[in-house]
Amino acid sequence: MGLQTCGPGTEGEPGRYALFSIRGVPGAEGGTASGCRIPFGWEVGGSYRLRVWTDEEGSWSAAVREEGDAESLIGRTPVPHDWRRLTSLSLTWTRYQGGALLRCSDLPSTSAIFSTPTADDGTVLPERHESHLGEGTCEGSRIEAAPGGVRHILGEG
Repeated sequence: MGLQTCGPGTEGEPGRYALFSIRGVPGAEGGTASGCRIPFGWEVGGSYRLRVWTDEEGSWSAAVREEGDAESLIGRTPVPHDWRRLTSLSLTWTRYQGGALLRCSDLPSTSAIFSTPTADDGTVLPERHESHLGEGTCEGSRIEAAPGGVRHILGEG
């Protein structure tokens, strides 16, 4: 689940989306078999809440909202009954999807702050966290502590 840019957009399309997927689950409502995507005109510097939940119908749902706005359903994905619980692992990540770069200086500068994930309306907090940069990461990219979470920085040298 996350926010993504898909280029400058076209007439009637913002080029910015909220997306949600669960690997290996076909037939997602509101999207393709691999997931759900809705136009969502997020803005640089904005603060957004992403929420995922399961319900009695045997599905996972995801929603997004900008601070102060109503929640927008991204989609709902049916899952097998034994998939209705979260595992002990939660991940946040940023990545560049714009094609091959000739040099790290061509990587657009990006910064995203992720709040500490919680469960059950904030009553369950993580026991620990780790930070890791992937292979091939350009110099200047880093993960650092931020108030209430972590900041991912890509492409700053």
